[in-house]
Amino acid sequence: MQCQHTCFVLTADPNNCIPCKDYEWSSNRSTSCQNRTVVFLRYDQPVSIVLSLATIFSILLCGCTLVLFACHYDTPVVKSAGGKMSLLILCFLGLSSISIFFFIGRPSPTSCNLGIPTFLVFYTATMSCLTVRAFQIVSVFKMAARLPRAYEFWVKHGGQWVIVSICTITQVFLSILWMSISGPQPGQMKPNREIVLFCTLGIYYFLYAMFTLVVLLSVLCFSFSYMGTDLPKNYNEGKAVTFCLLIFFISWTLFLTLFSVLEQKYISTIIQFSIFFSVFGVLLGYFGPKCYIIIFKPERNTATYFQAAIQTYTLQTR
Repeated sequence: MQCQHTCFVLTADPNNCIPCKDYEWSSNRSTSCQNRTVVFLRYDQPVSIVLSLATIFSILLCGCTLVLFACHYDTPVVKSAGGKMSLLILCFLGLSSISIFFFIGRPSPTSCNLGIPTFLVFYTATMSCLTVRAFQIVSVFKMAARLPRAYEFWVKHGGQWVIVSICTITQVFLSILWMSISGPQPGQMKPNREIVLFCTLGIYYFLYAMFTLVVLLSVLCFSFSYMGTDLPKNYNEGKAVTFCLLIFFISWTLFLTLFSVLEQKYISTIIQFSIFFSVFGVLLGYFGPKCYIIIFKPERNTATYFQAAIQTYTLQTR
């Protein structure tokens, strides 16, 4: 019986095969072994260059928006966006973007462990801030008068910062637990002529738990925003939040779909695009309209304009 396996080299005797080395391959009936091609997302590949430039752009955009908000910190638009919390969100978004760089280059224990956890921790902090902000806006207009003691307790004890801290710390704890027990590690596959290097996902349960926390925050954020669709348009963030969450869900639904279909060597690229669109969705959907008002519509960024909108809303609800 002749040798048919592509990982063996045929000798003069057709019934005698010599195995190739681990990093080599051989075609059927070949008398020599050839080196496999090592495949991973290299820095000089076009897709890596595009993703790197897009990431740098998103980080710069976060920085420019942060400076813009800081320069107009005392204006109503910035205050309605959360004030200090809006600046914190921009910092979290910038840090989330950095996680894209961990998926470029040869996988290592450090890059694998810091890739997805970095994004999920800082994006969880972002979503918790957006959720708390949406809840606060609804509370001011709809709950402060009905439940004054509860609202006073929330404000007095810094409820918003407590929630953000709890959510972020929970995600950090899950990340550390995931990495310490069985987190992402460098792995490889050998489909015929290639050695595909990639990061494994370790125990999936921790990854599911981390994504579940983000999804729950997203649902809460959407719910609070929907409750405030009848608020003054300066405080009505339903459309902005819906756009952000829509981009997030589409990106990661597409990733989960392609994860089960595409070859392993393309998974890192899909993750990077999902991260980029998740971050860019918040920048464009939540901060885009506010930056537009600050730069191009300064007459709508005044206390008089906001008070008029609030008075109109008060008269309509009576």
